[in-house]
Amino acid sequence: MSNLFLNLNNEQKGPFGVDQVNQMLASGEATIETSAWMEGMEGWEPLSSATFSALGVGAEAKQPSPEPVASPDPAPQTDAEPQETAAAQPSLGTEGAAEIQKSEKGFLPTLLLCFFLGGLGVHRFYVGKIGTGVAIILTLGGGFGIWPLIDFVMILLGKFTDKQGLVVKS
Repeated sequence: MSNLFLNLNNEQKGPFGVDQVNQMLASGEATIETSAWMEGMEGWEPLSSATFSALGVGAEAKQPSPEPVASPDPAPQTDAEPQETAAAQPSLGTEGAAEIQKSEKGFLPTLLLCFFLGGLGVHRFYVGKIGTGVAIILTLGGGFGIWPLIDFVMILLGKFTDKQGLVVKS
C-alpha cells in the first residue's frame, strides 16, 4: 500500500493510505490541488497529477465515515523509519503547495556550463549530480552529445533539477 504525505495548512501530514486520502477529498479536508509526496518521487505534486490518479486517488471520493479509519499497515514501523522517510522528503517551504521551490544553483551558470562544457558533464557536477556527470564522461559526452542536448533543452524549459529535486530556474 502506498504511503502518501500531504501538505495540509502548510504542514506535512501522513503517512496516509489511498482510501484515507479519498476520504479527506470527500470531506473537504483536502482538495485535488493539495500537494502530496510519496517515496520515490523527486518533489511534491498536486493530488490531481497522473502519479496519484494511477493509484486511484480521487477516482471515487468516498463519504467520510463517522469514525476514523486506520490504514492497514502489514509491516510494523519502528521509530527510526518515519524519521528516515521524513528526512528524504523534499521541503515544502513556507509559501505553500502551489509554488515550486527553486534551486540555489543559478539558471544562467547551469545553462552556460551545459552549452560550453556539456560533453564533459560539468553542468551536472555544478548542480550536485556527480554520478550522472561521471556517466556523461564515460559515455563519450553523453552518447555523442545527445544527453547534454536534452539537458540544455530541459534547462531552457525550466524543468532541469538539482540533486535535491529543486528546479533550476531564473
